Amino acid sequence: MNAKSPASRVHRHHFPRWLRRTLIAVIAVAALLALLPQGIRLGLEYALHQQGLSGARIADIDFNPFTLEFRLRDLRGGDGLGLERLRLRLEWGPLWQRRVQLRELELGGLHLAVVQRDDGGWRVGGIDLPPPVQAAPAAPGPEWGVGLQSARIENSAVTVTLPSLAATLDVTALELHDFYTWQPQQATALQLEGRVNGSALNLQAHATPLAAVIEAQGRLSLQPLAVAPFLTLAPEGLPAVDAQLAVASDFSYRGDAVEQRITQKGTVGVSRLTLGQTPWRVTGEGMLWDGGLDLTLHQGAVAALAVDGAATLDHLTAGDAGAERPLLVLARARADGVALRGSNDIGIAELALEGLQLALRRDAAGKVRLPEAADAPPAPAPGDSAPPALHIGRIVLGGDNTVEFTDQSVTPAYRETLRISAAEITGVDNRTPGQAAAFKVTAHAGKYTALELRGEVLPFTSRVNLKLHSELQALDLPHLTPYTVRYLGYNLSSGQLGATTKLTIKDDVMEGNNDLRIHKLTVEQADPEKMAHLKEQLKIPLDTALYMLKDKDDNIALELPISGNLHDPSFDISDVINTALGKTMKLATMSYLKLLLQPYSSLLTLASMADGAGNIKLEAFTFAPGSAALDPQQQPYLEKIGTLFQQRPKLQLRLCGYATTADRPQPPKGKPPLDEAAMTALLENLAHERAEAVKAALVAQHGVAPQQLFVCHPAFDAAATAQPRVEPLL
Repeated sequence: MNAKSPASRVHRHHFPRWLRRTLIAVIAVAALLALLPQGIRLGLEYALHQQGLSGARIADIDFNPFTLEFRLRDLRGGDGLGLERLRLRLEWGPLWQRRVQLRELELGGLHLAVVQRDDGGWRVGGIDLPPPVQAAPAAPGPEWGVGLQSARIENSAVTVTLPSLAATLDVTALELHDFYTWQPQQATALQLEGRVNGSALNLQAHATPLAAVIEAQGRLSLQPLAVAPFLTLAPEGLPAVDAQLAVASDFSYRGDAVEQRITQKGTVGVSRLTLGQTPWRVTGEGMLWDGGLDLTLHQGAVAALAVDGAATLDHLTAGDAGAERPLLVLARARADGVALRGSNDIGIAELALEGLQLALRRDAAGKVRLPEAADAPPAPAPGDSAPPALHIGRIVLGGDNTVEFTDQSVTPAYRETLRISAAEITGVDNRTPGQAAAFKVTAHAGKYTALELRGEVLPFTSRVNLKLHSELQALDLPHLTPYTVRYLGYNLSSGQLGATTKLTIKDDVMEGNNDLRIHKLTVEQADPEKMAHLKEQLKIPLDTALYMLKDKDDNIALELPISGNLHDPSFDISDVINTALGKTMKLATMSYLKLLLQPYSSLLTLASMADGAGNIKLEAFTFAPGSAALDPQQQPYLEKIGTLFQQRPKLQLRLCGYATTADRPQPPKGKPPLDEAAMTALLENLAHERAEAVKAALVAQHGVAPQQLFVCHPAFDAAATAQPRVEPLL
């Protein structure tokens, strides 16, 4: 029997079938786990390719199904999409409750481009999104929830391109904590540090974005950001604006679908402002608001609004964009105690202005040149909503302020610079139109001219209501020659003016008085037509009237009343002044002469000569019929006239002799009467002798210079009651 030895036998190990299957399964799972990340990578790349990103590549993906941790590295999807790294980790437990909870989300180096296409659709990361569709009805049962315990995004950028806007958000770091759709009352924390179009942005907030009543509070900090790119989204018709916006503010929000309340407290600054609406152009170096806002909206409309704080403005300019210099320059403005209640109640405790420069120009047509908007809004129709209430406790102007005025309506053009050292107005309130606002202004022109204005005004009545008291000192009159030539017809060769004005305007009706103090005034004739108009009011030559009004120091004091109705279409302030000046000078001249010549002034009148010249006619010297001898009883009157010449050594006097019917001589008995020619010669000679007699008496007895006395051509007065006389005419 050929039996094998034990040494030659081969031993075989037989594994159980279940073990073999288990080993195969383990090997398959291990292979699957090893190949799963690559499968996910290829699947994602394929999906991106299908969406049009043909060059999309992912460097590496790692996925742990046991810990539900997913990692992605270096996604490149072209110019619109890039991602350096992504890490997220889910929780297994909540999945059994139909909740997807991200425990951690880390994202870095994201570059995402969001573009609105011309057709209104969107392209995100280079992928064209389909138009929105109606959502299908939810399946019965509880909905899936989404939660995020912690998320952090670093060193990422999102660019948004619209047809009229391009903006970039650079995210240095963004953290989000505790966002759960199944816990709507849970506050979500957000912290963002980054840049918007290169301007630093910092946002810290807590919010309940999914609650029925949403609440949020936080703080926003934004370094100067150019706002012009974003204003392209504003409605048409708004002025063109270029500025930089800066914010450092706390805020809060609480609201539902019906009512929302927003509060803000902090600073909002605007710098490098340029505001343009043809032809206006406004610029400002800086504006700062420091205060708070409380706004309540109800169904989209403002239900309540309260604003409190202070505002400052630095270096504002405004004027015609095409002009060489701005109309207005303001170095600084500050508004304290600003209060806005609703949309129709604005209050300011004090508005302080500094460094005002105002340049006004009146053109040849007499119109003050101001920029006029080509498309100005129409004036509100009667019955429209009332203007907002405005009340300002005090407006004060300080520092160095100037008003430059150029008037090209006169020749030569008038130019003056008024320096305002202080100005104040109190009690501006349109809620009570009948309440007067008090004002006071102190100003200077040139080196020595001073002006002070004070009074009250009703700025919100439909008609002008004003009480004014002004003091003017040391105004050089030759500078006003362009106006005196235009309105009076005279050049002012020299002189200085001081004036006290008290003026009241009630419902457009003006009544006032000017106490004028004129020093060393001399005038020259310039415009005969304008002179004639003044002479019509004055009735005597201006130089004569001025000479009569001057005192021994060559000064003139006048009270000039002024009145008129501003509402009268024919009202012209130049005519008012012209008429008032003529009447006042005439009255003052006559009053002076009556006082000096009394009791010989009762017959003092104004006379018009044949040549059109106006004269003051003094009381006449009377004579006995047929005589040229002065009555001794008229010596006191001669002395009065002599005194007048002593006080007015440059005065000139006309002596006009008259003969009358009583001077006709009766012919001797038996002789024929004189013929008419001889009688006329006789009477003219008598009238001439009478004038010469008065002249001789004034020269010999009272020291009047002969060159100051002028004998008129003799005249005959045929009136039955006429007296033989000599009429002195100034």
